[in-house]
Amino acid sequence: MADDKITRREFVERTAAVGAGLIGAAILGGSGQATAQQATAAGTSRVIHTHSDGAFNLQTGQADYERVSSMVQTGICQVTGKLDLAEAWRSLVGPDDVVGLKINCLGRPGFYNDHVLLRVLKEELVAVGVRSENIIAFDRYTGHLKGAGFTIGQQEDGSWLIATDGSGPGYDGAVTQEFPPHGKDTKEAAPCSKIVTQKISKMINIPILKNHGGAGVTLALKNIAFGIFNHTGSAHDNHCNPYIPYMCSHPVVRQKTVLHILDGLKGQYEGGPGGKAQFQWAQQSILMSPDPVALDFIGARLINQARQQNGKSPISNGHMSHIFTGAQIGLGHASAAEIEEVLLTI
Repeated sequence: MADDKITRREFVERTAAVGAGLIGAAILGGSGQATAQQATAAGTSRVIHTHSDGAFNLQTGQADYERVSSMVQTGICQVTGKLDLAEAWRSLVGPDDVVGLKINCLGRPGFYNDHVLLRVLKEELVAVGVRSENIIAFDRYTGHLKGAGFTIGQQEDGSWLIATDGSGPGYDGAVTQEFPPHGKDTKEAAPCSKIVTQKISKMINIPILKNHGGAGVTLALKNIAFGIFNHTGSAHDNHCNPYIPYMCSHPVVRQKTVLHILDGLKGQYEGGPGGKAQFQWAQQSILMSPDPVALDFIGARLINQARQQNGKSPISNGHMSHIFTGAQIGLGHASAAEIEEVLLTI
């Protein structure tokens, strides 16, 4: 444990240097050093893209703890515009918060959130005063969590891992979101998980980097819409559009979500939403943004790049139209001209 603490202190020092701009950053689609909040206010959104060769080994399925720690710490400082790591986290969460980590285990047993990344995020939260018992990692189905190798209930580190269904709290019939199903005259409504409405005060959305046969991609927006709300059959119509953006527009989601972190340590470019090992690659990236639409725009670009490298045609904008509808209804930005991707090599 002593060696681990020394290593983490060294990474914090490196992160502060990155936040101060002492380590080079390549900015794709723009220039300048505005914070994410300033960029969004100015009519653009910033996506922080940390990348580290060796962060994830596709053959063994193992992530490198120290590299992932450095990537997370670097990303948090950059996305918040804070030079101090603790100050960066405290601009998002406080010691009195109950923090929900919305993970994605649909692709079990072949693809789900990396356990090392979740460990790092929980340690970072505890380090700035969030009590371990006030950290709740969650998804909608008990079977999905177990299939991803998680144990339901309180964890050894004191945090919790629960599902909405089964022994979980279920859905809140008093908190629903309407949406107009494609091609239908009447609206439908879906209730929100009680984990979100009753148990947590802040939420960090942690999607994974994967394609989806219906929606084109399954990233930040879809991780909320299908992972938090109890969807109806019509939700999948028209490539899940407008269901996905309408669910993400609910005030309880927008008020409680403080950050979107795309787990891009590995990606899947074909065969989703189930996990298919033959279509996976080691992207070795973690992306962060307060704008889920911009994050999905950049994530979709990474998936299409992998598809091109593997002889697949790109996913069309029409197939992932929910991203662009999200921009139209004010959830974020979905054009290269409105997004700054800051690439930081760790």
